[in-house]
Amino acid sequence: MKHIKPSRAFHRGRRMLQVRRRILIVCEGAKTEKLCFHAARRELRLTGTTIEIIGGDECGTAPKSIVEYAKEMNKQAKRKREPFDATWCVFDRDDHLKIHEATQQAAGNGYEVAFSNPSFELWFLLHFQEQSAHIERDIVLKELRGYLPRYEKGVDVYDELRPHQHLALERSPKLRDYHMQAFEPPNKNPSTTVDKLVNYLHSQKTA
Repeated sequence: MKHIKPSRAFHRGRRMLQVRRRILIVCEGAKTEKLCFHAARRELRLTGTTIEIIGGDECGTAPKSIVEYAKEMNKQAKRKREPFDATWCVFDRDDHLKIHEATQQAAGNGYEVAFSNPSFELWFLLHFQEQSAHIERDIVLKELRGYLPRYEKGVDVYDELRPHQHLALERSPKLRDYHMQAFEPPNKNPSTTVDKLVNYLHSQKTA
């Protein structure tokens, strides 16, 4: 029987299947964080990438419960032979206990963490101003509303943040360096690593 050589379209299809990436983002918040990353996914229009964003009652709000949920989601994905290429756990300092344990557990499973202290809204605030002094959650909100008067949890402000995102991406690592220079933990108040997740999502645009 004559061997039929697969078409170029067939090989292109195989390559597309091979490079398709699956990313899991498990958030503490049911509204703010999910809205932010849904908007980023919409803006970037990532091709060849599937991003699953989960948050709220289904995964709990405690950092350890978020990591445990991410672990279960990864198990289910592997059973379906559709493993995630990357997993991000998003949570903040808030009044949570066992932050360190949750971070260690995430690292032990190969997951990345986007952590903010004192709250996720610090990431938003850094779009508009420097913030190196200790700040409480209610003051973060007060300062943020000076720039975004309509801000409430559950309100999508991504389009208003986007023009200033480059500033937050510059300020976040500088803030971590500031703590390190003072011989303090890089996750001390105020700090955030949400910039790492945002940079990661942008890197997938050309992957």
